[in-house]
Amino acid sequence: MNGNTYDVVIIGGGVIGSSIARALSKYECRTVLLEKEEDVCSGTSKANSAIVHAGYDAAEGDGRFIQRTRF
Repeated sequence: MNGNTYDVVIIGGGVIGSSIARALSKYECRTVLLEKEEDVCSGTSKANSAIVHAGYDAAEGDGRFIQRTRF
């Protein structure tokens, strides 16, 4: 960082870091995002399976939360 001063320093350019940088771009603050790779989302974020854990684990065989669809 070339001697500049920043209000916010974000470490990591994955999904979360990039989202934070995007959200802060709406405000008048000097923000810098630091990423060790050549491009953002090059590491774990890129290999994310996109499965969201809702915090509930149904008991095995409990089909109450399975939506049945006919094709």
